[in-house]
Amino acid sequence: MLRFSEEWLAERQKKQGARVTQKRKGTNVLGEAIKSVAKKSPHAVALALLDKNPDLVKGNQEHYEQVRVFYYFERHHQGIYTRLHSTPNGGHRGKASAGKIKAEGQKKGYPDMSLDAARGKYHGLRIELKYGKNSASEEQKEWLRLLTAEGYYCALCVGHNEAIDVLMTYWHLEPGASMPGRERDEAWQM
Repeated sequence: MLRFSEEWLAERQKKQGARVTQKRKGTNVLGEAIKSVAKKSPHAVALALLDKNPDLVKGNQEHYEQVRVFYYFERHHQGIYTRLHSTPNGGHRGKASAGKIKAEGQKKGYPDMSLDAARGKYHGLRIELKYGKNSASEEQKEWLRLLTAEGYYCALCVGHNEAIDVLMTYWHLEPGASMPGRERDEAWQM
């Protein structure tokens, strides 16, 4: 699990040549460190805030699993990170905001993450990310089947580690190759 501490953020500031100030009355050193990292990584900021307040994860497990995926690729594989994006389907929104994104074309059940890079015999990769014992809805399964029929590789992943593994395997496919069989993917195809 990727977690951050005040010490890690302070060390990062030192490496970037930032001046680390002594904690003074009325000064929030962690807040200042988060602001300096925010310019570079929204994923690191989200994980740093989670580290400071672990209760944030309650009811948001899938969100933080996805944040971990993006943070991993931002740090380790810029080629993948550049082509990887999310589809903001879930989440808590007001009626007005929900209406706007539906008017813009948001579709219920569309996969959480897309990697727009052709690899192997596929046009691209779509991932539906779950956490724990959560399972895909019928709308999500239908999207996965539809996109598979259109030549995309679609995967149902549980947790950030599985999603990272699928993304890395897909990224390294030789031209014309297929993804190795995954029991979880076969389950929603029926």
